[in-house]
Amino acid sequence: MDKIDQSFYLPPNLAVMVREHSEGKEIGEHCGIDALAEIFAWKRGFVNCFTGWPNDGKSTWFFFIALVKAMRDNWKWCIWSPEMISSHMEKGKVLHSASDIYDDIIYMKTGKTPYKHMAKKYFIPQMTLDEYIAEVEWIAEHFFVIYPKNRTYKDLLGAYQFMYDKFGIDGFLTDPFRAFKQDEAGRTDLAMDELFLQAKEFSIATRSSFNFIAHPKSQMDVKEKDGANKGRYKIVNQHMLAGGAAWDNAMDGIYSIYRPERHLNVTDPKVHFINLKQRKAHLVAKRGVCDNITFDFLKNRYYFDGVCPIDGSLNAKKQKENQTEAKPLHDPKPEVVDTDDLPF
Repeated sequence: MDKIDQSFYLPPNLAVMVREHSEGKEIGEHCGIDALAEIFAWKRGFVNCFTGWPNDGKSTWFFFIALVKAMRDNWKWCIWSPEMISSHMEKGKVLHSASDIYDDIIYMKTGKTPYKHMAKKYFIPQMTLDEYIAEVEWIAEHFFVIYPKNRTYKDLLGAYQFMYDKFGIDGFLTDPFRAFKQDEAGRTDLAMDELFLQAKEFSIATRSSFNFIAHPKSQMDVKEKDGANKGRYKIVNQHMLAGGAAWDNAMDGIYSIYRPERHLNVTDPKVHFINLKQRKAHLVAKRGVCDNITFDFLKNRYYFDGVCPIDGSLNAKKQKENQTEAKPLHDPKPEVVDTDDLPF
């Protein structure tokens, strides 16, 4: 009988399986947000997709949950988001900059704006220079934004590998999926299957979380035609993405960020987070919806039932509710004491 090449044969590892039986298998890591814990966890070696309508806050949501994980468990993140890259002039040269991304995350972390124009326009506090410098130093240790010159998928994975080898990255973000350069053959479902398989292999080899942000095929919001939600936008799911079958088959987790009232009021703060698909749910999280979320534009933060998981601060509505609960409806009547019963 020919020898089996151990490089591809994966027999049962009794020692590991016995240990897992005694100590438990590796499960999804807590996301740091108790309100989400039942339906979302980070799992190393998993490839995830985050989707939603344009302007529903996909990137903002991801930065927020990545920030919470970095603060809770010291995770390091590598981000490729060419649509959010800016530029500035320095000594007559145009230089690319990721300061908008870093500032956005700093804003979330502190709840104070780093932008002078925001502080002036909305009468909100701007962080001091010392505070800002301290936050930039923290961000530089946990978030790494890359901008490779070549936008092919091969080049992107090569850049990710370099960042992993150099900094020990825990999670990667490709934002958005359509931003890297694809040839015509790369737009078929079979080609996408191959791309996603490469992402999976990379994620397993580096024990990292690999994440995509993907837009729906139609940039026109589609509304429900009947039922209780008639007139509301439909929730974006994997079948509404280009190559929907490939997404549905390949992703370990698919999540949708949804603002249910945006069509009625563009400034409405309500946000829903939906777990549409979860592989190995018994080890990670179950499918479901978290609908008690609001976004505070002036704090650049998400609140869950009025509480921000970053520092436990309350939004204005929750503060008002607490003050109302603490205040008695009527002034208590003074206790009447019979002076004849006093011992003096």
